Amino acid sequence: MRPSTLHKLIRDSVHRVVSKRCERGFRFVLESGSTEGFLRDLLAIEMQTHGYVLSREFRKGHQIVDLVLHQHNRIYIEAKQLRLKDHARYAKNLVNDLNRHPRRHCLGIVYLLDARKSTFKMKVQLARGADRKATCEVSEFISELGEFFPRIYPTNKKQALVRRFSGSGRLDLYAFVVERGKQGIGRR
Repeated sequence: MRPSTLHKLIRDSVHRVVSKRCERGFRFVLESGSTEGFLRDLLAIEMQTHGYVLSREFRKGHQIVDLVLHQHNRIYIEAKQLRLKDHARYAKNLVNDLNRHPRRHCLGIVYLLDARKSTFKMKVQLARGADRKATCEVSEFISELGEFFPRIYPTNKKQALVRRFSGSGRLDLYAFVVERGKQGIGRR
């Protein structure tokens, strides 16, 4: 599977499921905390709909792989949601996940939420609204991802945007597909 194909499936997984009527609820889930499992499961639904044979939370020894695509050779897919306020420093967690499978073709998905312009009313804001106060720009985040991964798709903010929510301020959901290089990954 090519990174561009996986990214298209990621984009479609959010667009097909989130109708205008459910947009407010989906936005609440995104702003409430970690949604990587939820977004990963939406992707699994989309991939299954397109005829891909896959497993969720595939057990490999003592480890669990987020998604396994069963083709001629298995492709392991690991997903992480990172926060703009933290820059890309926690990308090392995805690096570790991908490096656990040295003999497999692995792809990683980085979900990123930009809530800096959100005014969505929440009774309790995650980390006292720290995501809304982030100073990191998405283009800066992409550059920082490049310190961890030799291959990132897409490489620009416009293409990476999966969904923009408007009303109650703007909330942007981005996704990046990363690959490890032949030498492994994680230069930090």
